[in-house]
Amino acid sequence: MAVTKLTEARIRDLKLGSGIHRDTEVKGLMVICHKTTKSYAVQGDVRRNGRHVRTVRVKIDRVDRIGLRDARNRARVLMSQIQSGVDPTDGPDETGITLSGALDAHLEEKQRRPRTVEGYRYHLDHYLKNWRNKAVADISRQMVRDMFADLKRRHGEPTAASVMRTLRAVINTAMRITEADLLDKAFDETEIVRRLSTADIIVAHNAVFDRPFFDRRFPQLRDRPWGCSLSQLDWLKLGYDGRALGHLLLQTGLYFDGHRAANDVVALTALLGRQLPDGRTIFSHLLETCVAESVRIEAVGSPFEAKDALKRRGYRWDPNGRFWWRELQRPDLNSETTWLDEEVYFGRGRPRLRVITPRERFAEPG
Repeated sequence: MAVTKLTEARIRDLKLGSGIHRDTEVKGLMVICHKTTKSYAVQGDVRRNGRHVRTVRVKIDRVDRIGLRDARNRARVLMSQIQSGVDPTDGPDETGITLSGALDAHLEEKQRRPRTVEGYRYHLDHYLKNWRNKAVADISRQMVRDMFADLKRRHGEPTAASVMRTLRAVINTAMRITEADLLDKAFDETEIVRRLSTADIIVAHNAVFDRPFFDRRFPQLRDRPWGCSLSQLDWLKLGYDGRALGHLLLQTGLYFDGHRAANDVVALTALLGRQLPDGRTIFSHLLETCVAESVRIEAVGSPFEAKDALKRRGYRWDPNGRFWWRELQRPDLNSETTWLDEEVYFGRGRPRLRVITPRERFAEPG
């Protein structure tokens, strides 16, 4: 078994059938060279109460489907679970849904503000990360009471109560989902890839929520540009009140039965095709914003006590990189870096800047 610092070039040069090659940079990450393919995987020891339970190996994806950086990010998440005593290879019990899956279902039930979605995900990734892959039916009342007591002791009662509200809402959603809801439901993945591989842009009404799901399900389409009709249009300037899809449709004299994927697609398509008094469609205004480059400002190394100020400023938490970030247009960059220096770093640090293209926008940071 070879041990080396993996690079894209070294991985390309690895011979098929040469076995396992471990990475020195991310613990547990390896490239397995089979006879016909190369795959990323992660391996680690699950320990509970100081006792070795089992050694697990989890396949991440094929080398030709994802890059090394993405593989390392996924490996870090998986190793965090493994080192917390969670076996990622454990299937959920008869409920058929994990806490992570229940959160996804809860967020898909209706349109929520991006900051609300961010708060739910922050609670799961930061405070409930050991329960992400646990079947909802395995979470007992006593476990919840113990979790609340631990959170209250370590983070204070307001934080503990907020996390419990998230947990209660997600579990209530899980209890409403039955196997009948999922029976005979499947994506035609071949057709989806065929159609979208030639798309000039993929548009969603809240792309920051939708794209991470899409990228994980269809990694071969990760290079597609994305646009967001929720955040990249100034709806007030266009003559509309609010940003919720159903409310926008009502202002055009249309109505739809929302919160089902097919209905949402038809509704958004109809909305974007509406012609405005300036003679342009809403979609043409959206494209104008989508094609422009922006800058992601990452407040790496910011002190913990600055988190509330960063949240109020519109920054989001990246649980993998463990930093706060927000995306800005270039004209706003100088004033933002000045604010960070004066209100966050106080001359003892500086943010990291990344140019964001439409192909990268709304993807999970990493």
